[in-house]
Amino acid sequence: MGIQIAVYILLIVFYIIFNKNINRNRKWYIIACSLVIMLKIALRSVTIGSDTVHYAYYFYESMETPWSELLSAFSTRYESIAGDIDYGYYVLQKVFSTFITDFNLFTFCIQGLFFFLPLGILIYRNSNSQLQVLFAYTLLNALFLGLPMANARQVYAIGLCICSFIFLLEKKYIMTAIFIILGFLIHASALIFALPVALSFVGTKSLKTISIVALILFFFVLNYTNEIILFMANFIGMDKYTSYGEGEIRGGATTYIVLSLLLCMFCLYGFFKAKMLPDRIKKWFVMLPLTTFFVPLIYSNGSMMRITLYFQIYFLLLIPFTIDILYKKRDQKIIYFALIAILIFMSVSSSIEYKFFWEESQDTIMYWK
Repeated sequence: MGIQIAVYILLIVFYIIFNKNINRNRKWYIIACSLVIMLKIALRSVTIGSDTVHYAYYFYESMETPWSELLSAFSTRYESIAGDIDYGYYVLQKVFSTFITDFNLFTFCIQGLFFFLPLGILIYRNSNSQLQVLFAYTLLNALFLGLPMANARQVYAIGLCICSFIFLLEKKYIMTAIFIILGFLIHASALIFALPVALSFVGTKSLKTISIVALILFFFVLNYTNEIILFMANFIGMDKYTSYGEGEIRGGATTYIVLSLLLCMFCLYGFFKAKMLPDRIKKWFVMLPLTTFFVPLIYSNGSMMRITLYFQIYFLLLIPFTIDILYKKRDQKIIYFALIAILIFMSVSSSIEYKFFWEESQDTIMYWK
């Protein structure tokens, strides 16, 4: 896949340019990496990704919808305007569409503000080398932000939950709760981020026990994926996830599930080997039992990746934390380069064909009427 190769070349070129372990260079390297992936997402044609065309339709529709109609729909969570899109997302795009009239530019701005800005802040504050940054963005591009889901509003809700996690690390609990609520307004699934917040108050010994139990339950969850999805859908009132749970088991994304499990086991091993962990670092490891429990749900429906990403996104730095725990400095560079090479090899063979928006007609009448 040409676009993936181009992205990795740029990430490596920028790594060479900014390869000095001082904060200023690391900040600019994070900005450069973010811009590369943002451009990949924003410059694609509306036909790339199963949901892109729908989000483009919602955006252009919002430009024609009067504020009076939008406000009157508040009591119905926007269902009278555009199906199952949460009301907060429609307000968000309505605000943006008052001064942005192009869907690609809207995608670039909203991705940058709601996802890549908080992610960049998180990476900057918790990384200590350009190599860790290169690994983080390689993992992000290879596994966690594929084209089919890059426009999903869950991604923006996840970005707000990253803000919540940043405040959690600073022990600003009111702001932690506020950003979960804001994420909920974009997509109701953001409520699931209350789980890592709750687990962050659990002691280290108890967290280790919970992690082992979650690992043991992995195959149990794998056998009852639909039932668990239905329970989650009914709990948050999401009809779309109800349809996921009522459908046939697809048995998809097996490689992704296995890789996620292996990464969890690797980080869990590091968690047990660490003699003492600061409370700030311990909070990252609460993502392990949650990932182990929820990842098997992907076996029922690949769209459940959007739920697991609420926890898995923190593996961008959780894996480097584990490498720091388990390996000496002289060995770490070899391990990082080996992992980066494996991730690149795995992702460049993607079967999704990429096209820039100027390569196809974006005429709304052709696609949506």
